[in-house]
Amino acid sequence: MHLILSVPDPDEQEWRVFQLNVENLHRLLNTGIITSNRTPVTSFTHDSRSVSDGAAFVALPGSKSHGAEFIADAFRNGAACVITDDTQISRSAPGWTDKVLQVPDAATALRQIAHWNRQQSDADLWAITGSVGKTTTRQMLFAVFSASATGLQSPRNFNNELGVPLSLTMLSDCHTFATLELAAKRPGDIRQLCELSQPCAGIITRVAPCHLQSFGTLQQISATKQELAESIPADGDLLLNADDPLVRPMSAATSARVHWFGSRASPEHRMRLLSAEPEYCTISCGDDRFRLRAPRHLAPSAAAAIVAGRLRGLSARAIREGLEQFQPDVGRGQVIRSNGLTIIDESYNSSPASVAASIASLQDWSPSRLILVAGEMRELGKDSAMLHQQQLEILLSARPDQLWLVGPLAAEQSAMAIRSGFPRQQLHAFTQVEEVMARLPATLRSEDVVWIKGSRSLQLEQLIPAIIEQQSMTAKDAA
Repeated sequence: MHLILSVPDPDEQEWRVFQLNVENLHRLLNTGIITSNRTPVTSFTHDSRSVSDGAAFVALPGSKSHGAEFIADAFRNGAACVITDDTQISRSAPGWTDKVLQVPDAATALRQIAHWNRQQSDADLWAITGSVGKTTTRQMLFAVFSASATGLQSPRNFNNELGVPLSLTMLSDCHTFATLELAAKRPGDIRQLCELSQPCAGIITRVAPCHLQSFGTLQQISATKQELAESIPADGDLLLNADDPLVRPMSAATSARVHWFGSRASPEHRMRLLSAEPEYCTISCGDDRFRLRAPRHLAPSAAAAIVAGRLRGLSARAIREGLEQFQPDVGRGQVIRSNGLTIIDESYNSSPASVAASIASLQDWSPSRLILVAGEMRELGKDSAMLHQQQLEILLSARPDQLWLVGPLAAEQSAMAIRSGFPRQQLHAFTQVEEVMARLPATLRSEDVVWIKGSRSLQLEQLIPAIIEQQSMTAKDAA
């Protein structure tokens, strides 16, 4: 499949999100209920708070409660129907008889609907996976393709066994392409997501230590990422990172057409970093130059998007126009300025590879002071202590003016930093982010650069509004 490089005219074509209504949804899920209710189903959600008119609310079991407890809320918010596996729910309420679809397993039902919807679509679907870089690559690829076509991308972090099906339900007949992000926590996850999404093309970014607690070894991670290579059809395209020694061998595991991106790619696609500034960099890809609104460590993602655009017939000019629309996402390198102070928000997640890449980009900054806030990296299994030592060495290589360590391992890392010669008075170690929120903001000055990175569960993003509030108070006092 290839992109249809045209955008449908909304005045000439009905943009249908779904070709489903309550009646045929009953048939699709084989509920045993016969109804003539043809109320259109316009979207699917598993969050009753996001239900809007025409939505199907998929009531799933949660860690603390079952979504079925919020069915009444969903109907009040305009739900067309509810899908649930809760056998305790009663359909006797007035008007609910055929609006509640009881199934053996609601998550399985969602996958059935997603698979059905994917089969209706001719979209050129690109699947992106990798230990790091998959979100940025997905966003850059979407930006490049969107310059010439109408498409869909994974919303936020919809990249797992629940998020991918929900993304697929959003495919409509106006979408000529889709860029979906695939994540895994155990072997077989990528293969299952590929069976569901049926990608036409794929991109594998990197293999690095991440989720080692569930995978066990780096080799298991590599084998799981390779499941994407094995799933791309023979008439499809697979883009591999030529700079990653664990990704390169995957070319032998696919029947698809293989293409390379990165500094070791073939001359026509070889990437080179030409210049770098704090928020921008310029790269070449073959004979073409591209300026990115992104730090240097995001350049490989741009290289993948450029090669993909070329494969779909886009000109260098069209690709440039697409990349101009990209900007780093919240928590993934976004730069925030407040009263002369700069915050680099890398708070969404953390792994050894992503820490190293992000720290490398700090060389392009020239702050009066560099403040590093580094949270613990989670799910690293038996190698956690060794990898946190590596993380500390990377942090110290940036020569920060202050180092704030957060998490259960902070005290141990702090002791290692002091033994390596880092000044004690410039070092701060706390177990909880709330302790940092109470102390860090008041120590900051105008023209400082504050870099924040940690695993998602630490919620280091809470620091940002606390810093901004303190800066605003300081500015008022000065005035």
